[in-house]
Amino acid sequence: MVKKEMAGEMSNRIVHPEAEPKVWHGIEVELMELYEAIRARDVKRATLHCDILRGLLELLLEK
Repeated sequence: MVKKEMAGEMSNRIVHPEAEPKVWHGIEVELMELYEAIRARDVKRATLHCDILRGLLELLLEK
């Protein structure tokens, strides 16, 4: 487990340190997909990519 300081307290991350780069890559890919969906004015697709991004970020930030 990786320790991280948040708001003055220590919390454990759920993501294994070796898996973390894959999560960051997934976030990068989803951000690019979200950008394309926004440019295409595709609200459904943009919402889908926002939900996926939220899930990936929760993996990194979960207490």
